[in-house]
Amino acid sequence: MKLIYFAPVPFDSYWQRPHYMVRYLLENGFDQVTWVNPYPTRLPVLSDLKARTGKKGGGLALAGVQVLRPRALPVEPLPLMNQTNRLLWRAFLKRLTGELDRHTVIGVGRPSRLALTALRAAPAATTTFLDVMDDFSAFYRGLSRRSMRHVEAAVAHEVQHIWCSAPGLLDKYRSMVGRQDIELVPNGYDMRRLPAPLRAGDGRPVIGFVGSIASWFDWELVIAMAKALPETTIRLIGPVFGHLPYPLPANIEMLGECNVDEAIGHIRQFHVGIIPFRRNQLTHSVDPIKFYEMRAMGVPVWSTDFGTMSARLQHGEALTMSEDADWPALLTQSLASVLDEAAIEQFRHEHDWAHRFAHMGSRLTAAAGRVR
Repeated sequence: MKLIYFAPVPFDSYWQRPHYMVRYLLENGFDQVTWVNPYPTRLPVLSDLKARTGKKGGGLALAGVQVLRPRALPVEPLPLMNQTNRLLWRAFLKRLTGELDRHTVIGVGRPSRLALTALRAAPAATTTFLDVMDDFSAFYRGLSRRSMRHVEAAVAHEVQHIWCSAPGLLDKYRSMVGRQDIELVPNGYDMRRLPAPLRAGDGRPVIGFVGSIASWFDWELVIAMAKALPETTIRLIGPVFGHLPYPLPANIEMLGECNVDEAIGHIRQFHVGIIPFRRNQLTHSVDPIKFYEMRAMGVPVWSTDFGTMSARLQHGEALTMSEDADWPALLTQSLASVLDEAAIEQFRHEHDWAHRFAHMGSRLTAAAGRVR
């Protein structure tokens, strides 16, 4: 079986949900994947002029993956100008549709007009799916947001199967297309990469974060925490989008972007891991992978109340970060917690990517593998 996958991220980027989904499918019935890298689906903004070099995803390779890079101008929200892209895509789509047979699946990770065109050109018997990992329109503004909402709905109406990473996305797409068969497939983690859990050593406590630091990052809360806990080190690791709120407290350390293996090394030094995200439309549909990563390494987690973390705070899987938090008491509670290796092993089993994608994989192989 073959998969043509319109991916939400470039193949050579930091490994995320799409990479692990594709790896699982290749290990469980699929022979080949054509990974179509994303192109700009919004109008340009000034921040696009800022060049940055991202680190790769940690050296993992996938046999059986062919990566294609479609040419496109950043004019997708403009119907008339987008005709130029349609001309650029003619040969590309002809090549893709030439690969279609009864055992080919078309998957979409980020809705786009290119993906929509391919879906509409596919034979009716083609197995199709949409795997939604983010509320993409929430990242955009104005005309770009309206355009993405339209394309999201159009793609959702074309595909047979829809899976969503968070309950907020599940509600959005069920309402959008009027279907109740849309299913929740939460995020997870590649547990095979992790070392045995080990509690950070004695000494000055390290409270850490690994991930992108952007508009959703609650700087005010983190600064208040740093001031309330001056005898700790607040270690923030990852790329920064936007301006830092200088001056920062002296106990905040800013480290740069890192790959997966480096992130694991950093997290092993954390006494506490934090997820300080603002509560807004964007984070309403977020299921943070960093939660699975830190919990699977036995690191106590503090989080604000947003997205899927709301339920985890209610169930005691993390402690609440808020403006009225008693920071010294939170730290004392976390430092006194006991590393439960059996519970961590069970957590790793339940939240491994392979466990997450098992149902999805069986549905796709049953649909595309059957004789028509």
